[in-house]
Amino acid sequence: MALAQYSELFWFPSGALAAGVPARVFQHQTNTLATLWADSGGTVPLTNPLQTSGTGRLEFWAEEGRYWVHIDSEAFEIAVGAGAQPATQQDIADEEARADAAYAALLHAARHAAAGADPVTLSQSQITGLATALAALAPLAGATFTGAIVIDGANLTVIDTGTKGYRLRQDGSDLDLEATGAALFLSVWSGTAFDGTQHHYLRLESGTHIAHASGIWQFAAGPFAGAVHTLDGVNDRLGFHGADPVGQATITGSRADGTALASLLTALALRGDIIDNTDP
Repeated sequence: MALAQYSELFWFPSGALAAGVPARVFQHQTNTLATLWADSGGTVPLTNPLQTSGTGRLEFWAEEGRYWVHIDSEAFEIAVGAGAQPATQQDIADEEARADAAYAALLHAARHAAAGADPVTLSQSQITGLATALAALAPLAGATFTGAIVIDGANLTVIDTGTKGYRLRQDGSDLDLEATGAALFLSVWSGTAFDGTQHHYLRLESGTHIAHASGIWQFAAGPFAGAVHTLDGVNDRLGFHGADPVGQATITGSRADGTALASLLTALALRGDIIDNTDP
């Protein structure tokens, strides 16, 4: 088989290079993934789908011909090799019309967003599919929000203007759940639509380095393993090393005759702090 190399840079509409973006290469006019290679000899196969490089370049070897490339929700017709049939004049005209329409739509949307020369107020019925989509969000009916919801790359920020907000952040080396302007609560509802009973587990104070834990906390080897240590804030009890949690111990007996020490050892063993192997 005669292999030829395809190598091209891709950009997002913003002008940023499309780095690390998944790409699928299909045989022309089919939905069958094409066979791709990493070398000109066809000895090292490439996984399809593949990804653009860190500099936004899509590169592979394939049999000469025409293919479809699907990348970032867009499909492109490409030619691989000198023997591939070039695009017709009609193909070029169609692509120019599509590009012009896409640019016009982006410009129109940008003007609306900036409240510039072309401001407009749309009803749900004027946007195809939006009325149906919003109808499924019944809890939002009549709701107002004066802040901002920002999706920046992989980060999601919800902030009430000048008051408080939270952020799911992925652009660092770790994954962060962050809050600003108020304490952050971690809780779970018993219902399926934020209804039923709300159970608070953590309150992280704003402005000071203090965390409050509530409920019964179990420490184990895994999320479904049996409890190793238990802190029971509901009933004011403790249990360590697999022992059932117990309340605060009362030590009895005399220090002089050793009965107080025996009582202390019994209490510590019951809570799991020690294993009492002393002689009676």
